[in-house]
Amino acid sequence: MRKQNHLQKRGQITVFIIIGVIVLFSTGTIFYIRSQITEQKISTEKEPVIREVPGQVKVVSQFVEACIKQKAVEGLAALGEHGGYVDLDSGYMQENNILFKQQLFAPTESDYVDLFENSNANIPYWYYLKSKNKFVNTCEYASNKPKLKKSGTAKSPYYSKDAAAIDAQLENFIITGVNACVGDFSELKERGYDVERAGEIKVQTTVADQDVRFLVQMPLKINYQGSVTEINEFYIKIPLKLKKMYEISQALVEAQITYNFMSRITTSLIGSYVGMDENKLMPLAESQYGGTPKFWTKTQMRETFETVLSTYTKLWQVQGSKNFQAARVNATQRYSASIKRLHDNMVLPELPGVTGFSEFGIYFDYLGWPIYFNVNCKGELCRSEELKSIIPMPAPLTVHRYNAQYDISYPVVVQIVHPPTLEFTNGYVFRFAMEDNVRTNEAFDCNVPIVEIPSDNSQETLLCNPNQRLSGNITLKVVDKVEPSKPVDDVNIDLDLAGEVCTIGQTNNKGILKQRMPLGAGALLTAQKFGYITQSKLLNIEKDKAQTIELEFSPIKEVNVDVKRIKLDANLQPLDQGKPLDKSQEVALTFTRISKDPLEEEFTSVVHYNANSTDNPKLRIAPGEYDLIGQLLVNNKTIVPQTKKKVKTGLISKKTITIPGTTLKSPHIWGGIDTRLKIPDNILRRDSLTFYVFELAEPGSIEHLSWLGQIGDISAVNKALIIPK
Repeated sequence: MRKQNHLQKRGQITVFIIIGVIVLFSTGTIFYIRSQITEQKISTEKEPVIREVPGQVKVVSQFVEACIKQKAVEGLAALGEHGGYVDLDSGYMQENNILFKQQLFAPTESDYVDLFENSNANIPYWYYLKSKNKFVNTCEYASNKPKLKKSGTAKSPYYSKDAAAIDAQLENFIITGVNACVGDFSELKERGYDVERAGEIKVQTTVADQDVRFLVQMPLKINYQGSVTEINEFYIKIPLKLKKMYEISQALVEAQITYNFMSRITTSLIGSYVGMDENKLMPLAESQYGGTPKFWTKTQMRETFETVLSTYTKLWQVQGSKNFQAARVNATQRYSASIKRLHDNMVLPELPGVTGFSEFGIYFDYLGWPIYFNVNCKGELCRSEELKSIIPMPAPLTVHRYNAQYDISYPVVVQIVHPPTLEFTNGYVFRFAMEDNVRTNEAFDCNVPIVEIPSDNSQETLLCNPNQRLSGNITLKVVDKVEPSKPVDDVNIDLDLAGEVCTIGQTNNKGILKQRMPLGAGALLTAQKFGYITQSKLLNIEKDKAQTIELEFSPIKEVNVDVKRIKLDANLQPLDQGKPLDKSQEVALTFTRISKDPLEEEFTSVVHYNANSTDNPKLRIAPGEYDLIGQLLVNNKTIVPQTKKKVKTGLISKKTITIPGTTLKSPHIWGGIDTRLKIPDNILRRDSLTFYVFELAEPGSIEHLSWLGQIGDISAVNKALIIPK
């Protein structure tokens, strides 16, 4: 009997042990399954299962979800504006050592391009020449395209940092933004809800095929009327095909890498705009038999090509996109075949690896940014190479041969436009930039050696031999344009004939040089001296024929510069006539001289004025007419607040939308000047000049950023206030 009881007890103990093991195993399994479910929610595109929120605390979940959605929409909008980056300049980017360099006024030497001058819309290059424009023997292409997801290996040369991944940036933006949005839940306390944080916020972003999903873990403990409820997860889904837009953008980059489609368009445009007219580009291969040689200036040709880009880049198309439209050219029109071919060359027939993008518009634009432009000319003037016939003839036949080689780099912004959605009623725009690079009329390929365009250095040749100076005495007299009675001595005189340059001599103390010169038609005489604007003159030099030539030299003087600011109100009206700069402000002024003589040297002068400097900067300036462009920089952050606006949703109905704010980083441009002014001779008799810039009013909404684009109009209306004194 005792033995039977003992066995019964042992059996009961065994049962308890088995039950304990089952409970322990079940508990471990439950935790494992829960962790796997959580992991599955995070790592797949499947819809997560969120626990139903009790009715009495739905108001809390709706409040948090509204905050998450607001920040998600703001983050996505900023991401689209900045080529896959919420903010290129944010503390988050700097903490992760993701930095972008910019060289002022040289977007082709920078990592990004400003959408508009003085704007805060920085568009990073997804493909560009990272090495310097002039270093043809050093070739390195790069991309600042962020990854779509944190995990995985980025394809070279794409940006590889996980912190720059689109999902990682959105997660950081949501965490920072939602914390600020919900605050201390004071709005809910007024309605009887006592909400307490029970843990840190975590966000997982999934960029799915049809939408962007945000799974937010934010543990909350809610006390409502004595009942305590815990909420842990929130889920928001924004219907936006960001993944497809990313794939389209990536395919365009691949098309440039693989096919050089932008360079093909560039060379086509060059070929279509060369010609013997001075408003054309110098021909690539053209011969002129006899007659007066043609000439061009680099500045004029650069401006011509920039105009061509502004006109034609808008016509670039991708076949299969929503905005694609085949060119229609009237067959009876003159040069119709050439025009049709030009338009056909601007169509990208396919996107590598991408299909089904007919609902998306794909647009290209060049917005007048400074380009890199160089031609194989000796100096500013571009002209023919002259060849003389060796066959005896009554008069020697001269052949003028034109053989231009172009080096060009310029940025293009690409815009992918998503159809309108509830959150983005005007459509969602994703922008990024690419840069095209052509060297010696060919696509700049790092695997193909490029011959460098010849430098401006001249060499003495047979032409410069004194025995070749068969003209009569040519007298050159150089005087000061401001003081005509004042001769200019020690002026260096060079002669450019058929691309060969000879040094003729220098003026004496009376500003005179008397010399015989080599014979030639269309010879270019250049006079230069430090402190004066270089002058050139075309002349025909004939055997035994004497000539007298007088040149007026415009002097360049250094003057001290002071800068004052004219404060504007919210209606862009001046509040004063000029006050000293604030200590947090500085000004950059660029003076570009306008000359009516195409042979006169291009002259640009730049001055930087810092309010904290004890010494006034000096400006080198000559009499004449100038385009003056200035930027007022502020070395502080400026908060642009968010605002609300009523918009129509139907014929009668309206709804209120929130327009997000932003932060203008330090330093940022918040004013300036854009005008044409005259610097008369008498001004240069002064030792100092005061210039004026406009300071914009404090921005009340993001819409006020458009003020920066009105500086030219403001300068024109208030021209009397900005005359230098």
